[in-house]
Amino acid sequence: MKSITKSSNDVVEVTTDELIHMLTESFTLFTKAGQIEEHPSVFLHGQPGVGKSQAIGEIARQLEKNTGLKTYVTDIRLLLFTPVDLRGIPVVNKDNMTSIWLKPEIFNLVDDPKTINIFFLDELTVAPPSLQASAYQIALDRRLGEHKLPSNTFVIAAGNRLDDYAVSYEMPTALRNRFMHIELYPNYQKWLTWANEHHIHHKIIDFLNEHPDKFYTKDLSTKSPIIITPRTWEMLSKLMYHMDGELTQHRDLIGTVLGKNMTRLLVNDIQGYDINPIILGEEVDIPKKLEDIHAFITAIESRIEEFIETKKYIINILSFIKRFPTDFALRVFRKILQYEPVSYNLTEIDEYQELIRILEGQK
Repeated sequence: MKSITKSSNDVVEVTTDELIHMLTESFTLFTKAGQIEEHPSVFLHGQPGVGKSQAIGEIARQLEKNTGLKTYVTDIRLLLFTPVDLRGIPVVNKDNMTSIWLKPEIFNLVDDPKTINIFFLDELTVAPPSLQASAYQIALDRRLGEHKLPSNTFVIAAGNRLDDYAVSYEMPTALRNRFMHIELYPNYQKWLTWANEHHIHHKIIDFLNEHPDKFYTKDLSTKSPIIITPRTWEMLSKLMYHMDGELTQHRDLIGTVLGKNMTRLLVNDIQGYDINPIILGEEVDIPKKLEDIHAFITAIESRIEEFIETKKYIINILSFIKRFPTDFALRVFRKILQYEPVSYNLTEIDEYQELIRILEGQK
């Protein structure tokens, strides 16, 4: 199998393509050996919007190609169920005066050797412990109470990580021990191939090619309701295909998906705002309109990481922003302070010290 790199928390990290390749290969081998029910249950970790559900659908399609067997995906969102929904409704067995449990619809899987089932328990970590206990039995015994999964069924679960700041309950140790664990992470180059194949709007692709660091939100501790993920760009693409005229006319609509700051960067970047003369130290007039000031500042902020190790570029940026209103200059200054250049000492730059004096004089 393909070699995969381990993450810092000791869970194997893969891209979506690597996950599809790895599980398709493993599932195919077990299917051809007639041992589907022997395959360990799989748990997929990953931030919201990383493409877990789409990956499962692609695994099913690849599995059909490899085996020639019809493959069905049963997608279960545990949070939408109660323990009674999963166990079934008890009814009286009049013959021996005991109760039996009617099989829930979700367990009506196709039990046929010419088919394959993928039983997908999505958003498992969002479910409260009472429901996770049901998942424990499914992962361990491939059954829940009286209801047994057919022998032609692979079990996959998925959920957000605890450090994703999404609603998430920690899995009990006994439950974690019943899964193979794989962590999905966004990979821009892999996504770009997918985006071209699925006709993601060319303006989005052009923008992300210029700003690949904006592909997804890395710090999910933000209080903003806006989280940028691969799913975000897919949503925006669908909207953009129905937008008439210039994107500036749809700034507010785009902002509902990307947030105000990212929208300014996207719209202004597409409109052709060029900050390269600023970086190179050329004389550039200060914009007069508030909207244009936002455009320049946002564009500069987005490229600080790119230029932080080039001292002369940072000097040019500092020289430029000191001419801006204080609150805008402070935005860029704070962005610069997030980095610690290796090739020079930031605090020894004259322009750095001068900007500090200007900012302190405004207090």
